[in-house]
Amino acid sequence: SYFNGEQLVRDLGISIPPQLQGLHTVIGWPRIGVEALEQRLEQAAKKAEAVAQKLVADQGRGTVREAVRRDRQATGWARTA
Repeated sequence: SYFNGEQLVRDLGISIPPQLQGLHTVIGWPRIGVEALEQRLEQAAKKAEAVAQKLVADQGRGTVREAVRRDRQATGWARTA
């Protein structure tokens, strides 16, 4: 497969001895590129999730503050982890 970097040696019927007909060559470059990209995508997803959580928390905090500002008898609180 491309990801594993395995390439079958084609048998043209003229140059490969029978002992080498099942030979596989492994290069590995495709795997290196895919795994590096996968790591970067995972890191980006974690950062995006953290940013989204902060935006939601900030919006919630802003909503509570605005409600308390408009209604002086209101009480607002928020719990954070």
